[in-house]
Formats: sequence, structure tokens, C-alpha cells
Amino acid sequence: MSVAKLVKYLNKNVYFTNLLLIPSLITSITIYKDSLHISGQHEGIQDELYTYFWLFLTCYIVIVILASTIHHFFMFSDIREKYPRILKIDLITAPIFGLILLGLTILYGRFLLGKCFESENKYPQMYISSVIFMSVGLLIWILKRIFMKGWKERGLLYKIKYLEAHTFFHYISYTGVMMMLFLIMFENKLIYETLFTDLCDK
Repeated sequence: MSVAKLVKYLNKNVYFTNLLLIPSLITSITIYKDSLHISGQHEGIQDELYTYFWLFLTCYIVIVILASTIHHFFMFSDIREKYPRILKIDLITAPIFGLILLGLTILYGRFLLGKCFESENKYPQMYISSVIFMSVGLLIWILKRIFMKGWKERGLLYKIKYLEAHTFFHYISYTGVMMMLFLIMFENKLIYETLFTDLCDK
């Protein structure tokens, strides 16, 4: 087997990890449907915005999956050289997705520290685990950017190391994302009523 074919074969592990975003997509759809019911019990523009946000995130996760899969599928292909702008869409969609998850992490952290529904179920251990997973993923991404520049021009072993690091980055980051969305799905109504209504002020 040639070096090029071996690298392409190993690269399959990278874009196959995008399947891990499918549970997050399904969870986002569930939260959106649940939010339709919740916002229908209240009045105000923020109710609609909350619902539309989850509709947006659902559509955006689809875009992230497609952009990441296309980007990594053609990473070692001649097509990448012919259409560099199209294949670099992932370099835009992925950071934006990261910022959205940062916002959701802060949102759930505020809810977790809230005193309005102290007696209700909250999951601090799962929240901390999710934050750790996403933080480790971010750290791996930063270290890759610093210490693995020019990996395409390096030898086979270096490319293998890069692909292993990137696969691990996907695995651990996507697991953290999935856990965070699960948390919000479990507590969606309480989160909404705590942070987006005046029930806690009554």
C-alpha cells in the first residue's frame, strides 16, 4: 500500500467521527419541539426567540456535519487544491459552533447557580464532565495549531500523529457537546422559566 493510500485510509477515522454529532442533532430537534410547547405557555418576543434559536441550532448542526465531513473527506484529494474556498467552509462553521457551545455552557452554568428551583433536579457532575471534555478538546486543538504546523509536508509518521490527534479532538469535543445538549434537554423547561421569565421574581 502506498503512503498516500495509507494516509487516506487513516483519515477515514476523522470524518467518520462526525457521526457523533448526529445524537446532538437529534437532541437539538427534541429541545426545539419541547420549546415550542414551553413558549406557547408564555407571551413575549423572548419566547419566540428562544424557540427560533433551537431551530437555528438544529439547522446549523446539519451545516457543521456537512462542512466538516466534506472538509476532511477531501483533505488529501486533488479536489482540495481545485476548490480551496469551498473546502475551507469548515474553518468558519466550526469556530462559530464552538462559540455557540460556549454560550450554552455559560447559560447552563447560570441556571445551575440559580436559586429559583433549588429543589428540582440539576446535574452539576454531568455539567462539569461536559466542560472538562470540551476544554480538553479545545486544548488539543490549540496544541495542534501550535506544534503541528506544516504537517502536510512532513513524513508518514508525522501525518499519522496529526490524524490521531485530530480524531481524538473530534471524539472528546463531540462527546462534551452531546453531554451539554443532553443536560439542556433534561432541564429545558426549568432553564427557560429560570432565565427567561419572571417566575423567579414572584
